[in-house]
Amino acid sequence: MDFVIPSLLVLSVLLVFYFARPRIPNRINKAFLTLIITDIAAIVTDLLSTYADNHYRDFSVPLLSVLNMAFFVAFFARVLAFFRLTMKLPKVGASGFTRNKLLSYTVFLVCEVMVVTSPFTGAVYTADAAGYHRGPLYWILPACSFFYLALGIFQLVRYRKKVRRRDRDRKSVV
Repeated sequence: MDFVIPSLLVLSVLLVFYFARPRIPNRINKAFLTLIITDIAAIVTDLLSTYADNHYRDFSVPLLSVLNMAFFVAFFARVLAFFRLTMKLPKVGASGFTRNKLLSYTVFLVCEVMVVTSPFTGAVYTADAAGYHRGPLYWILPACSFFYLALGIFQLVRYRKKVRRRDRDRKSVV
């Protein structure tokens, strides 16, 4: 929790600056905005689910389950949004990314289905009268994150010559 509140504040400031400055609605700006919004959603749902998990006696089991599900759904949406932003940097035609898009959305859908069905299967998590518990497939959270990070790095290395010089030479994102 020590990093969650400051992260939320930093993202909120970024969002304010994003809307305060004139922007052309191009593909990179839209992907960046999507990333910021999904990151804020992940942080807010993390706060809510963590609070509910720590005070599980004050919450019904279905509400506890829904709050945790909302966090996991937002978590996977955030890593996909990050990957999509890295895919927007190289100037490559749509056919260059078709396989990676298919792979990335397949992994995303599999992870989301495992989370959404967890209240019934207990795969990623369970919530009961004793509170929140990790499921046997909880490891998919870091695995999915590393998958998208590796695939994004692979894309940037593979198409490094197609990344505009201006984007390669930038010292910061903002």
